[in-house]
Amino acid sequence: MCRGSTTERMHPFGPSHAAAFRRSNCRKNTGGSSSAGTVTLTQTAPTGGMVVALSSTDTTVLTVPASVTVAAGASSASFTVSTTTGSVDRAAHVVATANGVSQNAALTVTAGTAPPPPATDTVRISRAEWADGQLRVDASSSNASATLKVYVTSTGALLGTISGGRLQTNTPSNPGNVTVKSSLGGQASRAVSNG
Repeated sequence: MCRGSTTERMHPFGPSHAAAFRRSNCRKNTGGSSSAGTVTLTQTAPTGGMVVALSSTDTTVLTVPASVTVAAGASSASFTVSTTTGSVDRAAHVVATANGVSQNAALTVTAGTAPPPPATDTVRISRAEWADGQLRVDASSSNASATLKVYVTSTGALLGTISGGRLQTNTPSNPGNVTVKSSLGGQASRAVSNG
C-alpha cells in the first residue's frame, strides 16, 4: 500500500539525456510490500539502450535490482522496489546512476504487519454436527495446553470455546462449515453434518 505521488528531476544522464526518476509512484509504502519504480529519460535512449545502475541506501529497508535498461528508442523503464517489514516507520533512498551521474529519491516505509508465528500444534476435528438448533463440535490439539475456539468458516463469527474436547451451543441454523483455531497457531476446518 502506498500513499501520495511524486516525480523528482534527475541531473542529466550524459550530454543529451536528462532524466526524471519516479520511484514507486508514491511517497510511502507499507513494509513488506512491493511497487514499481520508473526511470524516465527526457529523450529516447540511444542505439543499444541505456543502462541505469540502481542501489538502495539501506537494504534493511528496501531493495532494488542492480540495474534497469531503457531500451533503444524508449524513454522509460520500470523496476521493482521491495520493502521489508519493521515495527517503526523508516526511510531510505533509491539511487540511480548513469554515465557517472547519480540522483536519488526518498521513500518512507511505514510499519507493516508482521506475519503470524508458525503453528506449534496440530488441530483435529473429530465431529461437527448440527441437529434441532444444537451445534456440537469435538476437537483436539496435539498440545494439551492449547486453547481451542470455534468459528463459522464463512463469516469468522466466534461460536465458542472448546471445553473438555467439545463445544455444544445453540445455533438457529447449520453454519455449514466450522473452523477450530488454536492459541498456538494450528487450525482445522470441517463441514457440519445434519444430525
